[in-house]
Amino acid sequence: MENKKDSSSPELDLDELLRMFRCSTANPKASTGDTVLEKCLQLFQLDHPDYLLIHNENGLLSSYYPSKMMIPQRSGSEPRLESEVLTNLITRGRIARCRTRFPVPVILYRDRYICRSATLSGGPEIYGRTGLDLFFPNNTDASGPGGNSFISSPSSNTNAEPTSTDASSTTTNTSNSKVNDSPIFDGSHVFSYARNQDINLLKYLSVGLICDLMVEKKKVKFCFYVTSSEKADKRGRYKEFGLLCLPYPGCEFFQIMREAGYNLTGVKYNWNQQFVDAELLIPSGKLPLTKDIEWEKYKSWDIIELTKSYLKLLLRSLKENKESILIHCISGWDRTPLFICLLRLSLWADGQIHQHLSPREITYFTLAYDWYLFGHDLSDRISRGEEILFFCFYFLRYIEGSEFTVNDCENHTSQLDISSKEETAETADPTNSQHRTKPVEIPNPHGSTSKTLRKDGFSPCLARSDSWQIVSPSEGITDPSHLKPATQGLNISQEPASTSSPSSSQIFSIPPSSSSSPNLPRRLCFSCVERKSRLQEVRSFFFNSYSTTVLSHGNEVPKPILSYLTDHFTTSLSFTSATRVKAPN
Repeated sequence: MENKKDSSSPELDLDELLRMFRCSTANPKASTGDTVLEKCLQLFQLDHPDYLLIHNENGLLSSYYPSKMMIPQRSGSEPRLESEVLTNLITRGRIARCRTRFPVPVILYRDRYICRSATLSGGPEIYGRTGLDLFFPNNTDASGPGGNSFISSPSSNTNAEPTSTDASSTTTNTSNSKVNDSPIFDGSHVFSYARNQDINLLKYLSVGLICDLMVEKKKVKFCFYVTSSEKADKRGRYKEFGLLCLPYPGCEFFQIMREAGYNLTGVKYNWNQQFVDAELLIPSGKLPLTKDIEWEKYKSWDIIELTKSYLKLLLRSLKENKESILIHCISGWDRTPLFICLLRLSLWADGQIHQHLSPREITYFTLAYDWYLFGHDLSDRISRGEEILFFCFYFLRYIEGSEFTVNDCENHTSQLDISSKEETAETADPTNSQHRTKPVEIPNPHGSTSKTLRKDGFSPCLARSDSWQIVSPSEGITDPSHLKPATQGLNISQEPASTSSPSSSQIFSIPPSSSSSPNLPRRLCFSCVERKSRLQEVRSFFFNSYSTTVLSHGNEVPKPILSYLTDHFTTSLSFTSATRVKAPN
């Protein structure tokens, strides 16, 4: 089994990936990142031999999404996805989301999807894109692979005559689609139509909870509302979903990391800024509150405690609810991949997903797929000092404890796949109990839990000026006294008449079942000790590559990270062999 996996695993070079990531962004129109995407596809197939492939070559559906997107098929009692239904829902409703970044399932956990997207488009973008499709019908007419070939599921009769599917009747004739085509009128036909189709797509993906990370109800730029959100929909179209509003600072907040010596303990967001009008909202019907977190005090938390509490809530939602979840911020390429990546790595460390991937492989996959291919602009963020990617892997040190596991860690016993719960295996770990609200500290061999780091900055590189989340660096910080010197140890209505939509054959393909695909065995859920070790290995792989690629890109290596990673190298031998380096404490 292991030999088969090793022979089918691609050659992974994290350094090469980060060098490419550092200098450019993925672009489906220019085929940028196609080699990286193929490696991600090979890694994905190791655990998901049965999946759908969304084709987005030449930006067919969105200029800000990968040229191919993999959607794993559910294997339990939940209905399987049908490509024709998804084709119609996506092409009809994609303009409902900012930059046409429609909901895409990216993680499958216990037959429930974790989806990502951007927030809802505002009126100007919806009408603008509709006008482009009306007057320039070839604007989205890209040629997908396979031409007009017939699309079928692996279980369908392969000898059947290819037939076409009527796009206008697919959603209403599919028994398992959970789609509602009833009209909702608000005086604007196109506006209602787009939002209704977006709702239909969410229902088809069984989404019951929408997690909104925006700190505002609507994004304002140049005195105009450029985006909206589900919580600001005047007609209450999204009221049947659970709206989980978790206001979280945008990427510009993370400029403070350099000034804080790459330690954000005690650094808080300024919730009193004029544009911040969103409040934390947890739907009690979907997600009952627990007594271990004082949610009413969320504005007094530092960024570490805020991130920990939000992640705990999302993991509890996945563990207790039976519905899929959608996570989004504004554009869906900074805060969204932060939480998608943390969820993916946390579930992987528990042995719940990507069971065939090693620490190096999961590091490559999440960096490439969740961040690079889905549009995170590392070059722009580094030039601005907005190091949210670095923060993501830095933050792994705080989620190593048992309070972040979805496994049953009572009596420190590991279990087999939770979906079966047929057998158990003991893995004792009597020393790994952590307080639910206390940060997880990783002591180093020298007895110190905090590092002394100096302050400096990166050299600017390729910058982009179309970000919608630009504010003054000082506006997002409360209490500058937290920035201590390094020596102090800083801790659906009727369809519009004229629209152009790509055909289903241009968008979806279903890879044929392959006899060489591994038979997925039931795997042990990892204990808390194993979870900690696996996350530390991920941090090690990331920091090792980050220090030799991103940091060495400019003429001057930033001294705070250099000190941080130098200590990381010197204290590593107590954790792993000489060929691996421990993640920094």
